[in-house]
Amino acid sequence: MKATDIECLAQMLDKNHSFTRPCSQTVGYSLQDTAEVGPSAAALPSQIPLPSTVVDKQLHLPKPSHSKRNQTNQKDDAANTNRFIGNEIWNQEELRVMYESNVLHVSSSSASLADRCGLKAVKGNAKSLRQAVTTPPTRQDWQEEPPYEVLYQQYLTAEDVYLEMDFTRSSSSSASDGIIVKIKMQKLSVSPNSIELHVEPLQMILSTPEYYLKAELPQQVVKGVADAKWDATKKILTVQLTSEVSNRVKLI
Repeated sequence: MKATDIECLAQMLDKNHSFTRPCSQTVGYSLQDTAEVGPSAAALPSQIPLPSTVVDKQLHLPKPSHSKRNQTNQKDDAANTNRFIGNEIWNQEELRVMYESNVLHVSSSSASLADRCGLKAVKGNAKSLRQAVTTPPTRQDWQEEPPYEVLYQQYLTAEDVYLEMDFTRSSSSSASDGIIVKIKMQKLSVSPNSIELHVEPLQMILSTPEYYLKAELPQQVVKGVADAKWDATKKILTVQLTSEVSNRVKLI
């Protein structure tokens, strides 16, 4: 809309005093209530009286709340249980459903990703991790601590990229989707199936005949649940831990 259009519309509104809408009328207008224009009247657009409904339509104003169409839409919205209520971009129920779908997607695609990358999964390890381990392994004198690193895991969406969310900051690290622990074991002589893993909410313990690791985790994870992959070429064990749902998604 140009500035001249706004000025013309303002003049039309200033001179539009001859029309009064009946109290019982909500939609449309009656020709009987419009001002009578004689043959000698000026034909300028700014002097033509316009009903309020026409002006509202030109300005693209919302329809009156007491119109028949709006009452019908309100009934349809009230019957729709999936209608969004509030001003949040993602409500808590949508976050919970998205989190559950991401967990299923990651677990289903991890096997195909390992086949494409040539990684050998630790077979049977996931089952042993989910079993209740009463006594964690203890360190022996000949065991050494392997080099390792702890990384945060994030599932970026299109909304995160659009909002320029930076998950590398320390203030947002508590909102990560999981923890990844990479352990380098060059002297590993046993089969990867023999690696013992013990996962606590804030701690992970690894034990082999050559190595012993007791890593403190910066975020609370699900106890006894992990996904481990062994890279025979680089001699690196990658352990993926799942964050607690209560820490990631705040349910109201």
